[in-house]
Amino acid sequence: MAGQKSPVLRAKDEQAAAQALAAAGKTDGLPVVVPTPQRVEEMLLHAPNLPPQAVLGSLLPAGGELTVEKAAINAVMAGCPVETFPWVIAACEAICDPRFDLGPLQSTTHCVTPLVIVNGPSRYHYGFTSGVQALGPGQRANATLGRTLRLIMLNVGGGAPGVGDMATLGSPAKFTCCLAEAEEENPYDPLHVALGFDAADDVVTVIGVEGPHSLIFTLEDFEGNEEALLRTLGAGIANPASNNIYFGNSAVVAMLNPFHMRILSRKGLSYRDIQQRLYNYASVERKVFESIVGLQNANMSPQTGERLHAVRRPEDFLLLVAGQEGGAYSVYFPSWGGGVAGQHPVSKKVRLDDGCEIPASIRR
Repeated sequence: MAGQKSPVLRAKDEQAAAQALAAAGKTDGLPVVVPTPQRVEEMLLHAPNLPPQAVLGSLLPAGGELTVEKAAINAVMAGCPVETFPWVIAACEAICDPRFDLGPLQSTTHCVTPLVIVNGPSRYHYGFTSGVQALGPGQRANATLGRTLRLIMLNVGGGAPGVGDMATLGSPAKFTCCLAEAEEENPYDPLHVALGFDAADDVVTVIGVEGPHSLIFTLEDFEGNEEALLRTLGAGIANPASNNIYFGNSAVVAMLNPFHMRILSRKGLSYRDIQQRLYNYASVERKVFESIVGLQNANMSPQTGERLHAVRRPEDFLLLVAGQEGGAYSVYFPSWGGGVAGQHPVSKKVRLDDGCEIPASIRR
């Protein structure tokens, strides 16, 4: 299916164009790269054998039609390196997937936002990073891929603040939230393999989250402390201020630094063992929950039974490795749990075909 070609706006110079885009509410509040026709055409050269007017899907709440060209326009605005455009396309396909349930995610008063996780053998060649400060500033491919999704959700999906996006306070993670997994540091299967893909596949996984919450766990005397690590993580996820313990209807991402993950693997725990233990530990007795939040708030929960769980199934814990080697900190990402389906991962393969230029770093 072919969509409509985007109109060309005119301004006397780049500064005026940038000001016009900001005044029209087409930016995220930060300066953007003006998407001139030449820049958009250069981005489109890296589309994976897709014509500019190919429709990737529609985005709620506005129901806007997302074409490859519109994705390229927003990628230019976000400052994406042109070589990463195939990864942008995969991420767009993920948020367009009905399973992602973008409409409620955009419109809720909660601070939920897409987390983009990059996997596969080509990820580092394209500039995506997984180590120190991977979620922070200074990582261009990470930052601009996440930012592109936000601009697309704003400009195509209608997620304007106070109009389509009703988040009470929002979150810095709504500007961008993207990184690669440190697969080589993971003693278990990397995330995309755990989700059913081949190790040789390049994959983008997108899931709605609050943003990263810190997990501190001391590095001293770690022998025998694997259960303490999992108990600490589970207690953080199941805290009474978290939506997960109210609704239990979304996946939770646990992003452990290499050292923390090795603590678990050295004790012979399997990936499924970790998920099962987290399911058990990320829970609370209903009477304890009620004593903290009060009956009125506790009655908001649709969960039944005497024990409330942060997720419905052990498999709803997504485990991956990222971050600085040797640090005392890992992170976890709670979610909202609203909408019909809650927030669960949607993964799409990246198509790196002959239509995509090979990055300079891997040219022969």
